[in-house]
Amino acid sequence: AIKSALLVLLAVHLLISSAATYPSTGYIRSSPISDNITQPFITDIYRDSIGFLWVGTQHGLYQFDGSEAKKYDAFQSKNLYIPNSDIRGIAEDENQSLIVGTYGGGLMRFDPNSSKFEPYLDKCISRVSYVTKIHKISRSLLLVETRDSQVVIDTRVHEPILGSHPLLTQHPAQEIV
Repeated sequence: AIKSALLVLLAVHLLISSAATYPSTGYIRSSPISDNITQPFITDIYRDSIGFLWVGTQHGLYQFDGSEAKKYDAFQSKNLYIPNSDIRGIAEDENQSLIVGTYGGGLMRFDPNSSKFEPYLDKCISRVSYVTKIHKISRSLLLVETRDSQVVIDTRVHEPILGSHPLLTQHPAQEIV
């Protein structure tokens, strides 16, 4: 009788301790950002140097500050406007400026003072019109994947690196992708 009572106590102890170690995951909690995202397909998520969480979708870009989410898209008023709503990549340049890649609208830079997006590149805009992904490969280099090619951008001068460049030899393609 004592042996079976000890086994029952041991079993109860194991159940309680395992429940504390492995809490139940049988429920889903919503968050303020998930309540505001109307597009189910998320294309990119990025936490910037200030601490904002940016969520890209095919129908806009969401900026989350921890309690509220702002949506930027092509159909918003001028305060929350981004020229193209199909967001495919998010990164920061060496000056901690947010760079957003869109599919059809190219690269855009977010100006936090005006809360507006402006074109990031003046040169080779057609080469980066259809962005599919952005990778930060060093403090001053972004690898921008497009539907047709890959372009490395030197963020110090806001220009693509074309041909042979010393910075490219520091980052061979197999390390980048």
